Amino acid sequence: MARATSWTGERFWGHVPAGDPDFSAPARLYWLEWSRDAAGVHFVPHLIDDASGVGTQVVVGDVTADGLPDIVVASKKGAFVFVHELGMP
Repeated sequence: MARATSWTGERFWGHVPAGDPDFSAPARLYWLEWSRDAAGVHFVPHLIDDASGVGTQVVVGDVTADGLPDIVVASKKGAFVFVHELGMP
């Protein structure tokens, strides 16, 4: 059984100057699919976007009132809305 239960990502210049080894790395946003089997729980990241990042504000909710989770992100790069469309995980 696989589920999307978590969203995570990387911030644009989130750990400057010492903590981030690559200042040109993209600011990514992922949803995490998890599954459980006899060996334990496994997480598989799925890239949503490689330009927004997660910033300090990430909200998951149904923005379009269609029953699907949408994601709103506020970061150093601006505000972003990612609409979950039918046929997408």
